[in-house]
Amino acid sequence: MGCEMNGVQYSEGQVFQPSCAIQCRCEGGGVTCVSLCPEDVRLPSPDCPMPRRVKVPGKCCEEWVCDSPHQQTFVGPVLAGESP
Repeated sequence: MGCEMNGVQYSEGQVFQPSCAIQCRCEGGGVTCVSLCPEDVRLPSPDCPMPRRVKVPGKCCEEWVCDSPHQQTFVGPVLAGESP
């Protein structure tokens, strides 16, 4: 039977990785793939106010980083909307 993905033929039962982050299997004429990156299924922790995913040099999977919110402090007339 076999499968085709991105123009490449695979044999029935063949396991392959079209990228470092994905593993696929040819089965029943179709392709089933799973992510090899735990960050794709695991969300950042609740104590992370501003999460974002970044590409880490030398690693296949992106990783979560937690940015702190920028703290802006206004004092005196600016806060009250008054002129100095």
